[in-house]
Amino acid sequence: TDWTWADPVDSMQWDLMIERDVPQQPPGSPDTGYYWQQHINFVQGVAGRLGLQAGGVYQVDDPPVFELTKIAVFWLSGPPLDAELGDIDFPDARIDDITAVGATWTTIHARFDWQPCHVYRLRFAPAGDDPEREGIWYGAWITDLTNDDEVFLGRMLLADEVGLLSPFTTSSTAPFSFDTLDACTDVYPMSAIFGAPSTVDGSHAELRSNRFVTPLRCGTSRFTEFPGAVRHEAGQSP
Repeated sequence: TDWTWADPVDSMQWDLMIERDVPQQPPGSPDTGYYWQQHINFVQGVAGRLGLQAGGVYQVDDPPVFELTKIAVFWLSGPPLDAELGDIDFPDARIDDITAVGATWTTIHARFDWQPCHVYRLRFAPAGDDPEREGIWYGAWITDLTNDDEVFLGRMLLADEVGLLSPFTTSSTAPFSFDTLDACTDVYPMSAIFGAPSTVDGSHAELRSNRFVTPLRCGTSRFTEFPGAVRHEAGQSP
């Protein structure tokens, strides 16, 4: 789902409610999990992702031992000059640099036991200056609006010249797998509602379009528009 403001913005927040849990499966199954993410793009080209995963791959220690679990995920490309964990300490959260989709990213992954039908507000915003390194910190927060619990996931340092955020942003739902997804029926039923993104001071983005990218639309997937929100569904009866 694509959203837009009239002009570049200085921060973003949005609500996310995952309406049903996803059974966790061992690696090798064709339908391992989902990633509900918001795309963060700076005018000067830095890209980011912030969201929640079901059946996400969490690296427990070094040498790598991988665990499939519910996680929160925060990425920025560049990579950033530095990164710090927030309220969740290692080994339940970790910082790593990776190369993916043609870019180098700094990532924060954290075990995060999100609950179905809770409304989570995810926020990406400035989190302090660093004059010595001529940079600005950007942080990620997740607030459970059902019980008012807030978690500061962490922050990353970008150069001052990074500028404002692009007025164009995308909410996306992605199934992921350790095997090939050969058919629309290979994924678990999923339903999640994304609220319209806004700035921290309350300027809301407008819905621009709902779209599918290749492969072409599955009959088991659909969008439903609401005032200020959209539901993503997959693995449904055609």
